[in-house]
Amino acid sequence: MNWLMKSRIGILTDNTAQFTIEKYPGSQLVHKLPINKMSDNEFTPPLTPGYQSDHIPHIGYQNLLPEEEDIRDTLLSLNERYDEILIPVISKKIYPLYYVIEEIITRLPNSSRFHLIDSQSMAIGLGMIVQMAASSAFRNNSIEDIKKYIRNIIPKIYAIFCVKNLHYLYLSGLLDPAQAIIGEFLDIFPCLSLENGMLVPTYKARNLRHCIDLFLEFSSEFENVRNIALLHGDGVDSQDFHTLRSRIIHQFSTASFSEHTINLATASILGPQAIGLIIMETI
Repeated sequence: MNWLMKSRIGILTDNTAQFTIEKYPGSQLVHKLPINKMSDNEFTPPLTPGYQSDHIPHIGYQNLLPEEEDIRDTLLSLNERYDEILIPVISKKIYPLYYVIEEIITRLPNSSRFHLIDSQSMAIGLGMIVQMAASSAFRNNSIEDIKKYIRNIIPKIYAIFCVKNLHYLYLSGLLDPAQAIIGEFLDIFPCLSLENGMLVPTYKARNLRHCIDLFLEFSSEFENVRNIALLHGDGVDSQDFHTLRSRIIHQFSTASFSEHTINLATASILGPQAIGLIIMETI
């Protein structure tokens, strides 16, 4: 492709990213790397040998890294279309895609054109970062200005997730098998906050209602909020969040509020029944 036909900046992220709105300025510049999934009965069905439990009812999925050749081909293809490629991806402390891309970039020609960023986030948080980067690129800002802008955004994004299906965290390498077994046997709902890119256990909720109360407590810590998003999974009735939704909309009347169903890539890390609250402070 003739370089005169190139766009200035393209953006590559992964498919855990979820966006607050479907169409946003610069959305045509955004591309996604698929995180592949494989049924857990293809590689490691039990948590421990011979273990059987009614508390682990779902066939889960393990996130598998994309093939290095596929990542390389994607990067080279984008290099033909754009002068610079910004690559914000899921937190490297949750999923190791960052390290794989980092290694591949070092072996590519024109490696300086690829700008890899650890979002220290996932799901809607990652989506917010990508949207802001795309909007900035759409306004013809320089790659250095966009990178500086994104690095200012990252510490302004906060998230808390309530997780029911602990064996998904085990399959994702984020939880020991013994912890997953005991937690599911006791029907514990751990609440995990996102801190410096890590999922950190913060509370133990007794049930969905308690999770929602903890989300309200979490949101009450913020004042200057730009975006706030609610994420919920399978088997969770949207009406269950009526109180939370109403309180958030009232408390943050000037903020942009959105509500989303968890996507498959994120569900394969946190489980299909996870719920989450993501907050971006005003920059």
